[in-house]
Amino acid sequence: MSAPTIDDVRVDTHIWPVMEELAACLCNEIAAAGLPDTCFCGILPGSQIAADYVTPKAGMAWVRLGSGWPYTTFPAFDQRGSSCASPLAFNIEVGVLYCAPVFRDSRGNPPTVSAQADAARIQVAAMAAMHRAIACCLGGAPKGIAMGQYTPIGPEGDVVGGMWEVIVDGRYLGG
Repeated sequence: MSAPTIDDVRVDTHIWPVMEELAACLCNEIAAAGLPDTCFCGILPGSQIAADYVTPKAGMAWVRLGSGWPYTTFPAFDQRGSSCASPLAFNIEVGVLYCAPVFRDSRGNPPTVSAQADAARIQVAAMAAMHRAIACCLGGAPKGIAMGQYTPIGPEGDVVGGMWEVIVDGRYLGG
């Protein structure tokens, strides 16, 4: 008996198609907004992201499954236990990171005011691009999404950007 391959995995019909569509919308919206290039734009696994793709020449953008839970009233978590027929809600994270301005010389002088302003301008433009991607991809679900908050990231690790939380109703997804 051989180990199963990715081709043998039963495809998720609830959240995976939405994550794929949202990642494509995100990549397209970043390009349409004229934001700096990204060397990675796609779906990431795990409980948190690593900014390993960010370079001085390119940032990164991602869509990630944050969590999932059964519910009775969307989007509230149902703590009473659930049956296999309970609908599911999913928390999706949509994020973008770029290099943060760093010390400008060997004496440890901070970045210039204009470098900080440019980084903030890109961060806010990326926030707006992510919002447009979410609204375009998932905006057709009048009761099927709950927009969470935008959370800034950085400058720890010499990156700056942020992420949006989006809660998606699994019933809307048609799985």
